[in-house]
Amino acid sequence: MKLEYPALSKRLQMVVDLVPEKEGIKLAEIGCDHAYCSIYLAKKRLVKIALAMDVRKGPLQAAQENISRFSAGAYVNTRLSDGFEKLLPGEADAAMLAGMGGDLMIKLISRHFEMCEKAGDKELSCKYLILQPQTHIGDVRVFLRENGYEIKAEEMCIDAGKYYTAFMAEKNVMVLEKNVTASEKGITASEKDVVASEKNTIAPEKIHEKEASVKNNTENEVLDQYIFDTYGKILVENCNPILLEYLKKEQGQLENILKKLEKSNSKESSAYAETLEKWALNEKTQKKFKKV
Repeated sequence: MKLEYPALSKRLQMVVDLVPEKEGIKLAEIGCDHAYCSIYLAKKRLVKIALAMDVRKGPLQAAQENISRFSAGAYVNTRLSDGFEKLLPGEADAAMLAGMGGDLMIKLISRHFEMCEKAGDKELSCKYLILQPQTHIGDVRVFLRENGYEIKAEEMCIDAGKYYTAFMAEKNVMVLEKNVTASEKGITASEKDVVASEKNTIAPEKIHEKEASVKNNTENEVLDQYIFDTYGKILVENCNPILLEYLKKEQGQLENILKKLEKSNSKESSAYAETLEKWALNEKTQKKFKKV
């Protein structure tokens, strides 16, 4: 029996399920490899049209063969391109990047933003980004936030014994305008005004309490942002069971590393401190599961 569309792995199924349910979505799959995601989405009419792009001729040839095998030529096109380089204005309002390192992902998207800026055409930049970074996942989340994208959906899965995370981010100018990194916030102007206005009416010890409270709140916000960047705000708030499983597994590994470091008289203090930090972060993240 001939399949209408490719059977996807758990990881890729998770990725395609994050494509926004919007009518007429035009998708660019960057680093398409075999183009299974593009073919699946187009054949199921989940996107209007898909452009499968890859920098290598070999994978692109395989993609073309698959497009022919699944009779998807009317919906899926291919293009040799280094990242977004050959993407033309208006061709895609959503971009999918999966199965590559987060550092490479950031590099490719950054180059796309630069291309948009030089062209003076903001519409060239995709409104939706569907991403599945293999590494540097927290860095990708920070990059999105700092460039005006808000993560709207996020999922985790286990495929062939490995943990994978994917998310869909939507461009949001408000996020970019309001964005100030937590580490730079300190006491906000409005909070300073409150403290200043109270200095004439409140005893000095109360003023110190107020300032300490403001500092405390800021430190908590910084920690929360760090946890959300590292593990995913939506995953934490939704008590994602796979994330919790991952945290427990990682914590077990960190405990073993700590035991080995404690027994040895090595001078690897920086590694020891980093392990302690990750261990504490895991505990704080797991506590958040209990609060929501």
